Amino acid sequence: MAAAFYGAIAAWTACFAVTIVISLLTRPRPDAAMRGLVYSLTPRPHVETTWWRRPQLAAVAILLVLVALNLRFF
Repeated sequence: MAAAFYGAIAAWTACFAVTIVISLLTRPRPDAAMRGLVYSLTPRPHVETTWWRRPQLAAVAILLVLVALNLRFF
């Protein structure tokens, strides 16, 4: 059991070190090449929601029902 644990530690350390070395030795790709692959560079469509599909309205409605039930059954 200890041998497997030490083997996992060695493998993780080697993988971490190789990742850091490769990251430092290679140039980063331009933002244009990463569009669509990276979340922060992917354009997000702006969707207009109607008033009944907003989560804030559902949260307020649930809160009001919760307060009403607590007052009724307390």
